[in-house]
Amino acid sequence: MIRGSALALAGAFCLAAAPAAAASWLVLGSAIAVQTPSNPGGVPVLQGVPFHQQFMSFAFTIDDSVAGIDVASPGGVGEARLYPYAVTSFALSVGPWTIMQTPAARGALFAINDGAAGSGGRIDQLIYSETTAFVPDFQPAFMTDAPLPADAFVSGFVFGRSTVVQGGAPTLLGSAAIPPLDQLWINGPTFLSFDVRAGMPASQQALNALPLARFGASQLQFGVFRLDAPAVPEPATWAMMIAGFGLVGASLRRRRMAAA
Repeated sequence: MIRGSALALAGAFCLAAAPAAAASWLVLGSAIAVQTPSNPGGVPVLQGVPFHQQFMSFAFTIDDSVAGIDVASPGGVGEARLYPYAVTSFALSVGPWTIMQTPAARGALFAINDGAAGSGGRIDQLIYSETTAFVPDFQPAFMTDAPLPADAFVSGFVFGRSTVVQGGAPTLLGSAAIPPLDQLWINGPTFLSFDVRAGMPASQQALNALPLARFGASQLQFGVFRLDAPAVPEPATWAMMIAGFGLVGASLRRRRMAAA
């Protein structure tokens, strides 16, 4: 079910520029944001971030025709490919607040086919992963109207699916190409998380040491819609897509205003 600020933004897509129409997929969903009690590597927990137990809704569009860049696969085996700017627009609402991309966002999908997992197994993975960039200076990939602690910023977002197999090869992906997303992400466990950090880092290493509030997704529900599909959607599907277009449209408008 889509509610709250997602519906409040519905219709804004009609006022936005046309680039979202070029996307092939719309991903639209909701969940409850849950802050993790501890962080990896003993990084201090950032206190005072108001997102815990808030209802959240999200929408983003993906152009699966973008060219990929082959990159080093984990462990030097299998194949991996990065798809910069495949995510053409993005919006996330958490409680009464919104989180949007800034012009620094790269909107990349990352695919791994039969790479080496840290546990000694093999991994297949396709995720949308957005992080803070240093090109050449510190540039957050997100902006928000939430009342965050001093110097705090939304530092990353990840959504996708991965599988690790011990003693064999995973079959989630057959290659590093982008597969039909309505089959890959829907038919199995999918994860979502986003991070808030506080500070003014000068490098990726310094960023990773900043106090962190990490939020996972409880009760995650979502749909993946092919935007150029010939079939006529059901009425409930139309309602979800309209709400998603509202989020996407607001995202595009905010990004144009930020760029100006």
